[in-house]
Formats: sequence, C-alpha cells, structure tokens
Amino acid sequence: MDRLMDLVPNKHKLEMGRVYSNPYHRVFKPVKEQDDSGLVGDKQDQVELFGYNTKNFDICPNAVKTFNILKKARMTSESQEILSQMVKLQDSFFGIEKKTMDDKKINEDGFKGMIKRLNEIHHRVGILSEKFKSDLRKHFVYTTLHIIRVLPFYED
Repeated sequence: MDRLMDLVPNKHKLEMGRVYSNPYHRVFKPVKEQDDSGLVGDKQDQVELFGYNTKNFDICPNAVKTFNILKKARMTSESQEILSQMVKLQDSFFGIEKKTMDDKKINEDGFKGMIKRLNEIHHRVGILSEKFKSDLRKHFVYTTLHIIRVLPFYED
C-alpha cells in the first residue's frame, strides 16, 4: 500500500519542520493601513464601493461580506475598475432575482440576463484572481445558488 506522501509528485513535496511562506501575503493591506470608515457607515445589508451604493445586496449577506473583504485589498486603478464593474453587475443580478421573487415568475429574457451577468461576474473574478495571485472563486460560490433559486419560477 502506498503512503499518501508517495502519491504527491516530488516537485510538490514539503519537508517536515520547514517553514514555507506565502508569496501573496501582501495582497491585503496591513490592519493599520486599512480604511474601515466605509464599513462603519455601511448598511449591514448593502455595500458602498468607490462611490457606488448597492440597492439589491440585501438578499445575499455572503455578497456583502465578500465585497467588504475585497474592498480592503491593495488595488491598482485597473483592479478597482474591475471590482467596480463586478459590484454593479452583481447588484443588477440581484435586482433580477428580487423582481422574480416578487412576481413569482421569470421569463426567458430575465433568465438569460441573469446567466449573462453571472458569466461576466465570474470572468472578472478570474481576472482579479490572476491580478491578486489568489483564487477568489471560493468567495463567489453563492452566485450559482441564486440561479437555482429562480429556476422554479422560469416560464418559457
């Protein structure tokens, strides 16, 4: 029987007792440099990001948490623009879901609109992940659940 460590390729093997550092540990600002002023004034169920105030984030506390974490990251102006686009797309995505929940129905155009926004959000998550050299996908798994939530109301 093989040991678990024998299954790991040599280039990925770790030595016991050796300390490995994370080369990406500087993505987020040190606590003393973080500006939490936006968090203090934010509503618990909405996000303020670069002057944009969301309207539909109240249906997803995970989204509020995720964007409040991401806005603390060190960003170039290009990364800020991508994050700004993401929060607007996400707000629009949640707006369609809210309307669906109120109307108890969603037509094909609405559903395609949600899927399109979801794809654009995930594309930008990939771009930011590459820029931050950190996999951000795990923070956005909640988005798929919102698609599943509206499926029972889909009408052809």
